[in-house]
Order: sequence, then structure tokens, then C-alpha cells
Amino acid sequence: RRTWVAAQVDVIRGYGKSLDLFEITIRIAVLLLGAYSIYLMYCESCKDEYYELAKTLRAAAVDAMTATRGSAGAEAAVLICMVWLLTVLWMRQRPKVYLVDFKTYRHATVGGDPKNTAGEAVGYDKFLDVSRIARHTDGANCFTERSMEFQEKIIRTSCIGEKSIFPPSIFGEASVASGACAERDFLSMKGAREEAELMMFRAVEDLLIATKTRPEDVDILIVNCSLFCPTPSLSAMIVNKFGMRSDVLSYNLGGMGCSASVIAVDLAAKLLTSADNPNCRAIVVSTENITQNWYRGNDRSMLLSNCLFRCGAAAILLSNRKKDAGKARFRLLHTVRTHMGKSDECYRAVFQEEDDEGVRGV
Repeated sequence: RRTWVAAQVDVIRGYGKSLDLFEITIRIAVLLLGAYSIYLMYCESCKDEYYELAKTLRAAAVDAMTATRGSAGAEAAVLICMVWLLTVLWMRQRPKVYLVDFKTYRHATVGGDPKNTAGEAVGYDKFLDVSRIARHTDGANCFTERSMEFQEKIIRTSCIGEKSIFPPSIFGEASVASGACAERDFLSMKGAREEAELMMFRAVEDLLIATKTRPEDVDILIVNCSLFCPTPSLSAMIVNKFGMRSDVLSYNLGGMGCSASVIAVDLAAKLLTSADNPNCRAIVVSTENITQNWYRGNDRSMLLSNCLFRCGAAAILLSNRKKDAGKARFRLLHTVRTHMGKSDECYRAVFQEEDDEGVRGV
């Protein structure tokens, strides 16, 4: 019975959102004026009044173009036109989009919340030591000595801090100790899901606390992650974790690389400026997942992702509510999107595929 009642509440809320008081008022006014105009057209005694009205409007237009002071009737006509134009402009205003607040996952060791203990801080030496002993399921070394020299050169010149974090599925004690079983037991769907939960859930939870927003008050949820697109989706994982409403507009974006965050914000802005979504709040979550994308081969271009990428997540709260304008950090003015996919060079710039040995990488 409780589920049935909740479903009916969602239906009623949906109908309520479609009822725009201003639009209803204007439609009624237009219908009444239309009916009155038809009445006047068929009233013989009113034709002289129509003629006088036409003369007044003509005089008002001439006075406006010649900048002369006209009769009271002409001034009234100009005033009515101004009120009408201002009303149209006001009704056509698009809602403003505000960034209320944002949170990024910061590990406790670098000044983050003491609860943020997920992830392994990996220094250069540990990175190299663990990579050197990494094994495939057949017991063969993952990296040749030449590949190790290349990775060491890249990480020591990358300016990436030694307190940046990796997921426990790669550099955790249990994963390292498992040796050749790591690919099967840790670099799996389960390990990738755990990485996503550790990062995304904390970022979203911190954002909800900071903005004093209840999960059921979130109207739109957009999650982007380029390489990890599980079923159920990452957005569904967040809805399930925080118990969001059944009518939340959720979107899961994948395969878009570093541009996905901007695309997600652009999508949120289009939804928030739509007349269908008044007084709404949207959460945009950006993350990347490297558990299943830790390259264990020897192609140099693919080894770059091992050296340059770490794990983390960011969550932002966007709103089109006027009451959030005073406490918002920023207002979104506009977004610009340019897609270079028609160029083969751009299309192949970042590509996920198998190397010559059949090992998948980017």
C-alpha cells in the first residue's frame, strides 16, 4: 500500500509541475479578449469605436517616430504597448543556473575529511616496486625492463604528487600479495565497483551535508565516467545508495574522456533552463575508474595512462531556484561545445583497444 501511495504522489507531483499559473492566466486572458473582440466585430454600434481605436494607434505610432507629444489616447496606446512588450520579455526569461557548492574527494592525508581514508597513497618508489613484480595470470612479468625505465622517467617528470592515490584494487596489500591472481581477484568488476563507490559516494555525501540538501530533494542526477560503464549504471548506484526519489531525472554518460565533465554541466544547464523543470536542483558527479584500466602491457603510448592518471571524484550542486542565488558560488553564463569527431586525427587521439599482445589499454 505504501508503494502504491508513493507512486500516486509522484504522478500528482508530475501533473503539478506542468501547471504554470502565469501561463494559465495569460491563456484565460487571451480567450476572454478574443471572445470580446468577436462580440465587438458583430456589434454595429461598435464599428465607430474600432475606427477611433485605429486612428489612435496610428497617431501613437506617428508621435513615437517623430518624437512629438500627442494626445492622451495616443500616450495610453504607447503605454499599453510598452506594458505588453515588457510582459512578453518577462515571460520569455530563461531561469538562471547557479553553482551552489561543490566537493572533491580529498584523502585524509592531504587535508581531506578524516573519514576519507579510501585509496592508497603511492609514492614513486612504491609505484615502481609494485609494477616491477606485477604478474599476468600465467605468471609472466607484466612489464619489461625497458617499460619500467620509461614509466620511471615519466612519473618522475610528471609533477604528480607522491600523495596522490590509487584504488586498493591495484596497490592495496592484498592485491600486491596475490601476485598472478590479482587480475582475477582484484582487477575485476567487483574491484571497479568498489573503487567507484569509495570515491563517488563520499563526494556526494560531503556535498549533501555542505549544502544541507536531502537526497529526496535532488531533481536531476548526471554522472560521467569515461571507461567504466557497468550495469546497473553509476547513476543507479548513487540513487540506490542515497534513496533518491523515483521520479529523479538520472543520466549516465560514458566514453567521453576529459570533456565529459563539461558535457555533463551543459546537459544539466539545458535541463535547468527548460520550462519543464522549474525550481529544480541538479547534482553532477564526475569520476574516472582505473581498476580495470590499469594497463599491464608494454605499449609506450598506453603506459602513459598508468603514469598520469589517479583516482578521485567531484560532485557539484546546480540550481535554478531564485532562493539559491544569494548563497551560490557562481552563476553559469553559457557553455560552448565543439565536437571534432569528424576529423580522423581527433577521433583517434584517445583510443581504447588491445595492443599487439592482446592486452587492453588506452
